[in-house]
Amino acid sequence: MNSYTAFFRSSFNNSPLLNRGLDLLPLSVASEFFAVLLTWLIFEDSLVDWCFLSLILVFIRIILLFVKNSIANKRALFILSNLCSMIIWFALSIFVYFHPEINCILIGLVIVGVTAGATTFLVYLHFFYVVYGFFTLAFFGLSILLKGELFFYEGIGLITLFLFLSNMAIQYHNLLKKYYDSLETNSQLIETESQQVQEIGRLNASIKKNINQRSIIENKIMQSIEEIRKLNQNMVNKEIELKGDLSFLLEKLDSGVLYIEKYSQKYHVNNLFSNQWDLEIGAFEKMTDLVDHLKQQITGSNYFSLNFPFPIHGRSLAPFKIQKNKGGIFEVRVLSYQDQASSTYVWIFKDITETEIQEEMNELGMADSLTQLPNRRTVYTRIQEFIHSHENKDRLFALVFMDINNFKLINDSLGHKVGNDVLIEFAKRLKKAIRPIDVVGRLGGDEFICILSNLQYKSDVDPLINKIIKKVQSPIKIDGQRHLITTSMGISFFPCDSINIDKLISYADIAMYKAKEKKGTVFYERYIPEYSQKISHKQYLSEELRSAIINDNFYLVFQPIYNIEQQDWVKVEVLLRWRDQVGPDVFIPLANEIGLMNEIGLWVLEQSCQKRLELLDHCDKPIRFSINISAEQLKTAEDIDRLLETIRQTKCPPELLEFEFTEDLLFDLDKAQFFIQQLKELGVTTALDDFGIGYSSFSYLQNLHFDSVKIDKQFLRSIFSDPREMNLICSIINICHSLNTEITVEGVETKEHYTFCEKQGCHNVQGYYIAKPCDFNSIVDKLCKN
Repeated sequence: MNSYTAFFRSSFNNSPLLNRGLDLLPLSVASEFFAVLLTWLIFEDSLVDWCFLSLILVFIRIILLFVKNSIANKRALFILSNLCSMIIWFALSIFVYFHPEINCILIGLVIVGVTAGATTFLVYLHFFYVVYGFFTLAFFGLSILLKGELFFYEGIGLITLFLFLSNMAIQYHNLLKKYYDSLETNSQLIETESQQVQEIGRLNASIKKNINQRSIIENKIMQSIEEIRKLNQNMVNKEIELKGDLSFLLEKLDSGVLYIEKYSQKYHVNNLFSNQWDLEIGAFEKMTDLVDHLKQQITGSNYFSLNFPFPIHGRSLAPFKIQKNKGGIFEVRVLSYQDQASSTYVWIFKDITETEIQEEMNELGMADSLTQLPNRRTVYTRIQEFIHSHENKDRLFALVFMDINNFKLINDSLGHKVGNDVLIEFAKRLKKAIRPIDVVGRLGGDEFICILSNLQYKSDVDPLINKIIKKVQSPIKIDGQRHLITTSMGISFFPCDSINIDKLISYADIAMYKAKEKKGTVFYERYIPEYSQKISHKQYLSEELRSAIINDNFYLVFQPIYNIEQQDWVKVEVLLRWRDQVGPDVFIPLANEIGLMNEIGLWVLEQSCQKRLELLDHCDKPIRFSINISAEQLKTAEDIDRLLETIRQTKCPPELLEFEFTEDLLFDLDKAQFFIQQLKELGVTTALDDFGIGYSSFSYLQNLHFDSVKIDKQFLRSIFSDPREMNLICSIINICHSLNTEITVEGVETKEHYTFCEKQGCHNVQGYYIAKPCDFNSIVDKLCKN
């Protein structure tokens, strides 16, 4: 049944055939009408009832013809009209069966004629024609078969004729369908060809127009080049002629200069001033317009607005700083020259943007990015300062080394976010617990150090330590939960225990681990020489670190780097981890200190190359593996050769690798230049990592030609709350753009961070908002599935 339904529907879906059948409906109705009249005239009163019914159905068909344009469903119209016709001749067969006196031969001829004629109109719906023929011709044949043997052969003949006509109608329908299909295809081809011809015509017209426009532009460019050449020649001639003039002298200065004569309102500027303030030559004829232009570009300097262009006291001004809206910091000096005939002022604008940024970055590099306490480098500097200030006095200071008990358990069980919150709150409490003259800093992980100064006796430290204990041992509430925090502390004294920084810290460290051996919640111990016979925690970690290399306790994780413009992964940073859950911020500095970084670094490089080759089996994208290289790995020429030889032995394509260098590499500039040049010749790209937090200078970017700069994550932390931070990172990004250096921003943790990087034109972003570090199988899935 389903196959018949599908066949029936497919007939209706051929709209050209259906439309053709609808067009022939009027002819079908007219033929029907005359056939009914002719039958009635022949048989007269015998078929009065049938004729009355037939005429009603014919008139229904006529009515349908008049309203067919208003009926949306043309297929239903076609079926309904021909259904009326079928009912007419089906009813005739029934009348003949119940009226034996009617001449069956003549009626049979009429029905044969009607059924044969219907092929002309119903062939467009061949399945319906089969139904039509069955209820007219075939049914009439069946009805006269039932009358007896007298009409047996006539009935058989009518049924056979029905089958023949049905088969013929189906074949005819198929021929018509092919014909209309070919007509429609040809029509589409003609329309497509016409559209293509029109498109070719439009393209030809566009090409001709572009050729004409290009010719005009080329002529204008040639004219402009000639004009520029003439202008340059004129400028050279004028410069020679005015060599002794004021303008020549101003151009030789390394600052922007505005020379103003008060009474005549005339002014003169050098080219550097014009560049600084985005001025075109001759842009402002009136000095007042120039003044307004400069004031509009200055951010929040009432002092400048009050004194520019003529100082309110009429004399020279001491140097002061101003900042442009679009970035840029200037040191301003004002010189005044007065006589009876004139009053002249010279405004000198020196661009100190790079110097200011460098100073701010140095300031930021001195603080721990999480707790905002002084970092390890700053702590060492402050200890050295305390040594100098106490060495000639009858005073001492205490070095207090401390960590948070069971911090690793807090970090592992409650997560890194809670761990970070604990560290931040712990740092705040330490800062509140010490005196203004004392210093507290974070060395890394959960290790902190306090410098308690200006002590007369060792016992003076006890009340200060007890105050710290009281502050830190009260419960910390984080995310609605209370956490009891305890600490262990070790104390060494200058100059009693040592006058050497490293020994003072080491002795305090040893004393702290001695305190941990005691039972209780909070303990502190003073260093005594006998403790040195015990191994310090650092020594313990050093031994564990050496064992980790032998026992293969290191593993790699991978963090993808996302390109904003391509909307795709372009790099993967390879990160080293220790299975004993000691953080890289602890064990990597220790590995550098005890000379293990070279061996560990070679292992990382070899594993990274092998994993990159393995990735080729899953993904053919040209994604670079970015590998961190420390200065310890580049101490000698042999160290450099081992790195390059490792790449060659693994047969990893160098163009799929990138080396990241921290800023401590920049201490030996010649060695850095030599190594970077060798990498470029090999095909390995280079990146300057953690830019802005160490010793970097923008001149290094020009001299070393890094392919990429990675801006440290701490610059993003407070850009939306601190305009100073916002200006700083924007200035760094602008300078990198001016050097055509690829920019990767680390620490992108939120959508706002990503949007900021996108608006600033940064190339790549890296951070937890983009993707977290993961194992190799996960990175393969991420890169291959994109």
